[in-house]
Amino acid sequence: MPNPVAQRRENRIAEIITCAWRLAAEHGIAGVSLHALAREVGIRQPSLYGYFDSKFALYDAMFAEGNQALLDHLANVTPGDDPADELRSILRAWAAFCVADPPRYELLFQRHLPGFEPSPEAYALAQRALDVAVQAMHRAGVTESADVDCL
Repeated sequence: MPNPVAQRRENRIAEIITCAWRLAAEHGIAGVSLHALAREVGIRQPSLYGYFDSKFALYDAMFAEGNQALLDHLANVTPGDDPADELRSILRAWAAFCVADPPRYELLFQRHLPGFEPSPEAYALAQRALDVAVQAMHRAGVTESADVDCL
């Protein structure tokens, strides 16, 4: 039987992250203000620290969520019989994911937040997403490290 207190906390964290993405859509990823975020979710700013110990911890949760969304998106790519077609499908899906949400793209693939480094756990999700594309590249015969680095 799930713990109702833990479930409420997880729901609140999800609500905070969703609101942070909404603010990022309005103001850019670097424009997410903890003061505005607290106001949007109906709590005082110091109360946010009960959920995230810093703004970077919030960004880390967003980074993890964004990469999990990318993994889920890539999982919907139907593998084809032709490895080159499969690679093209994966790269198209990746590009579509990126252009669908510019703030998410900015957080996942650009460095606009001075000092922010994702945690090893969050970065592992990013590495898994990259591995999906790299494995497809290898199946398609693209094995030169310089070609893989271009991705």
